[in-house]
Amino acid sequence: MTINGQVYDAITEQEFIKNPSLYDANNAVINGNLVYPVKTGSTLNIPGVYARGMSMIRYVEPKKTEAFASSKVIDFDNAKTMSDLIEKTNVYKEMEKDILTSPDNLYKPKVKPDDSPEIALVKNAICAKDCDINKYKNRWGVHFNNDKRALDDNSLTLLKAVRIANNMDMKIELIISDKHPDVANPMGREFRTELTSSYVSND
Repeated sequence: MTINGQVYDAITEQEFIKNPSLYDANNAVINGNLVYPVKTGSTLNIPGVYARGMSMIRYVEPKKTEAFASSKVIDFDNAKTMSDLIEKTNVYKEMEKDILTSPDNLYKPKVKPDDSPEIALVKNAICAKDCDINKYKNRWGVHFNNDKRALDDNSLTLLKAVRIANNMDMKIELIISDKHPDVANPMGREFRTELTSSYVSND
């Protein structure tokens, strides 16, 4: 579901208590008729749920509850037919698209003269999207902050380039061909593959 322009994975209170790995800002806990975003900071006046060790949690209820209503959760587990699943998937995609196409802060990584070709290519592609990269954060999981910092460097590993492209709906192709027609032992053909289509997250 979305709360104040951010997509959250909705989980139950029991799931939250039993799994410390879910103490993550991309999750929100269903409690009664409301859904509380997980908060990891020490400030306890922001609406959400705060973990204080195993089985010790504290809810801070919002003053205006409409945006936090649990009725807005898209429950894929409750899909009884394929058409139900397709409908829920389409609703989720539209919800996510509305958020991604309404940037609060355009992210434009600076292309520097000493950037390697691969990181310059990725930076230019991101700039062309005219988007707020933070809106894509929930797709990354634990790698988001590191990958975003990596865009300040002068080079980028292939794995990070593919992960960034995949999470931002971009495609990367790898092409291998003869460097020029008269090379020794020419392949005589071009080899091409899409790297993002086979990417699997290790989260």
